[in-house]
Amino acid sequence: MMKLLNSWELNLHKQQLNYFHQYLLTELESATETTPGNSVQLRDFGKLYRRQQVEAALQRLNKGTYGKCMACGTEIVYYRLNADPAILSCAKCE
Repeated sequence: MMKLLNSWELNLHKQQLNYFHQYLLTELESATETTPGNSVQLRDFGKLYRRQQVEAALQRLNKGTYGKCMACGTEIVYYRLNADPAILSCAKCE
């Protein structure tokens, strides 16, 4: 039987996502402050992409769809969400 998130774990994931979102915003802000012309460097594109993933996960939390596969709608198992709280899909749809 697969383990799904309970309300405490869901709240923990929300806290982790909020913390990581703030970290990424700070990192990207400091990167543009130190870059001539305030352009985003190639090394920062990964952070930009990850920030988008985290923001999307936070939106899903607010809509009540967090933890559901974006492709098939089934619940994403606990261990996958623990490994990556911003994950979009179940193992079957990956």
